[in-house]
Amino acid sequence: MMILEKSCLEIIMQVNHVFILAAGKGTRMGNIGKILPKLLWPVFEVPLLDLQVKFSMKHFPGAHISINTYNYSEAIKSHVDKSSYRDLVDLIIEKETLDIGGGIHNMAKKRGYQGLAAILNGDQFLMLDQTEIDRGIESASRSTASLLGYEVNSNQLYNALSFNLKGKLEAITPNANFARDTSMVTYTGNSFINLSRLRATSGESNFFDTIANPQLDDVNVEVLSDLEYWDFGTLNRYHKSHFDLLKRESKFFDFLTLEKAIDKNKLNDRSYHSLSGINLAENFQDHLGAETIALSELSSSIARDDQRKRIIFNDHVELLA
Repeated sequence: MMILEKSCLEIIMQVNHVFILAAGKGTRMGNIGKILPKLLWPVFEVPLLDLQVKFSMKHFPGAHISINTYNYSEAIKSHVDKSSYRDLVDLIIEKETLDIGGGIHNMAKKRGYQGLAAILNGDQFLMLDQTEIDRGIESASRSTASLLGYEVNSNQLYNALSFNLKGKLEAITPNANFARDTSMVTYTGNSFINLSRLRATSGESNFFDTIANPQLDDVNVEVLSDLEYWDFGTLNRYHKSHFDLLKRESKFFDFLTLEKAIDKNKLNDRSYHSLSGINLAENFQDHLGAETIALSELSSSIARDDQRKRIIFNDHVELLA
């Protein structure tokens, strides 16, 4: 009997599936996001989507990887079809708007609502160590979901997870309910889901309605301390994360270097492949301005050496606050 119990525990205490969320509109990426799908934006040399696949393989070896897409599905499918990992992932093209909850259910249905799934936001990276992964897996194995949270300042405008002393989710509290410059715990967008405990549903639904509903589901919150968390999900966060990566040592920088997303030959103080700013185009460009990120060669109509915060792609210039 003891051998059977141990075998069952070993089966449940692992990640069987990774779901990478890639179906959004990218509305927070400005006008550039309308022509360049967010998941295809580069982090230095490699697109976000490729890095998420590499990240999944590194942290969850042996897990089945699914990627959902709806908006810009043709561009994402074309990209995946040309990638080195095309035979290692399932690209699930949604036929209607499903939102995050519906998208997870759609992927879970294809996996027979069995196993443990790691949910990864396509535009964010949590540099988890194995102890933190094991903690999240153990938490999800005895509940419906384990949400990974971390402390932030309310001025960062995230909503908050409200939970009791046992770590059970009680509510999602809007950021507006918090005083400015106070500490709060927010959802990172990453979680572990026990698929067999989900309330099977179809169609469009919100994550906190059908996946991690505090009134209907058994949801744990695991607050991560000293978290190295990289967010590329808005123009400002994309801009800040790139410059921060060049300013300090980090596990993510090491990961990017290992995966050839950063070419150390292009590093020069705060610049990358340029005398100022960050140049992600193929050819060296001289002065872009210290706060500019160029995703492509600058056209003749775009001013060089502009000191404003900018992200440039072809003829599109996004000015940041």
